[in-house]
Amino acid sequence: EVYAKIIEDLDYAITNLPATAPNGRLTKNAATSLKARLQLYREQWNDAETLATTVITQFASLPNNGLMPGA
Repeated sequence: EVYAKIIEDLDYAITNLPATAPNGRLTKNAATSLKARLQLYREQWNDAETLATTVITQFASLPNNGLMPGA
């Protein structure tokens, strides 16, 4: 199944990507966000909510929410 392979790849990315990276590089949160969106498309509501909440929590913990370095 195509979705099974996509989920396998995203799980690998979530496990192996860094939490932060230079501009233009994928991060753990980017892969987690993609997986959350995929689960929304598949109507896997609980998993989508859990993944999205993880990303939101991680984003909220960044200094200045990662938007304004040095502000």
